[in-house]
Amino acid sequence: MIIDQQLNQLLNQKESEFLDFKLKWHEDNAELIHDILCLSNSNFEGPRFLIIGASDEGVVEGVSENDKTRKTQAQLYDLIGNSNFNIIPELRVSTVKVNNRSNKKIDVIQIENKPEKPYFLLKDKKFRNKNKVVRTGVVYSRLADRNTPINSCVDDKKLEKMFLERFSLHLTPTERFNRYLCDLKGWQIQEGIPTFYQKYPEFTIKEDSEEGFFKNYFEPWVGVYPDAHATGHTYNIMYHSTILDQRRVIFCDGCRVKYIEPKIKYTEDNCYFYRFYYYIFDSYLYNLQQLFFGSPTDTRAYVSPIAFVESEKKAERIILEIQSNQVKDNTGIYLLEKSSRKWFYKNHNNSLKEVVKAQSN
Repeated sequence: MIIDQQLNQLLNQKESEFLDFKLKWHEDNAELIHDILCLSNSNFEGPRFLIIGASDEGVVEGVSENDKTRKTQAQLYDLIGNSNFNIIPELRVSTVKVNNRSNKKIDVIQIENKPEKPYFLLKDKKFRNKNKVVRTGVVYSRLADRNTPINSCVDDKKLEKMFLERFSLHLTPTERFNRYLCDLKGWQIQEGIPTFYQKYPEFTIKEDSEEGFFKNYFEPWVGVYPDAHATGHTYNIMYHSTILDQRRVIFCDGCRVKYIEPKIKYTEDNCYFYRFYYYIFDSYLYNLQQLFFGSPTDTRAYVSPIAFVESEKKAERIILEIQSNQVKDNTGIYLLEKSSRKWFYKNHNNSLKEVVKAQSN
């Protein structure tokens, strides 16, 4: 739902590819459908807004409680569903009281940016009182503050750009792979390992033929398990025959738990070297971990071995907390004592516990 601060920012902007003001709700539903199509197909990276109850200059007039043309979100979805869209756009309708403006209310239709463009109708939508038609198969969009006229259509370049976006062809292969990572059900799984993306099978994950399997892997985080011995495999992320990325998968605690090798940050003080192991939520590594193994269940671990943080800035703040001895959460933090060369971690009681290092086979 749109918040007051965001609304005030929108009202102080001029109409654009993503922003359209209307003094009142449309008397003709076909005109509303045309506006929604234009905004849905506009060339903008972000949500689009149709604000009703404000002039073209963003001056708030408010909507009338007695206006019979007003629509709830359910009513708007019903209208769109009955208008034969090729794809239903994702939108939300909210009513917002505008503070410091005589408490007037405005209605906001927020249309989410999706790669499903172009949106168009599969059947003509006629205007009620005018000799106009929102035409079958015609793609309407928006240029600056202007809609594509009802009797016209977008040019070839804009239409090509929409289809490139729909099939992700405007992205680099690496960007496309990152997007497909989030489609967990779209991958072919063999023996517990994702092997290729079913919709675009040129994206594959293969074990590296040269490095392949390795044993006696050690980083201190694997030593928090009862079985401290860890092994791993190296996998290549591929587009056709090109290697986009290479990642190591670590098998811990007798292969009970598996991780994509996490990120690391380093620091030190007079007594210890520190390592901080982490994933960033919704990042490439986090999504790769979700694709391979989902969220690890660490029921046998003495502590959670790897931290999950909101951002890179949060990871940097944790390093600063280590340096100032003000750490609030020791998850993912390991200490190498300079004098003994032994690894330690802090348990839930905040006391040091030595990391058990497996013997080499």
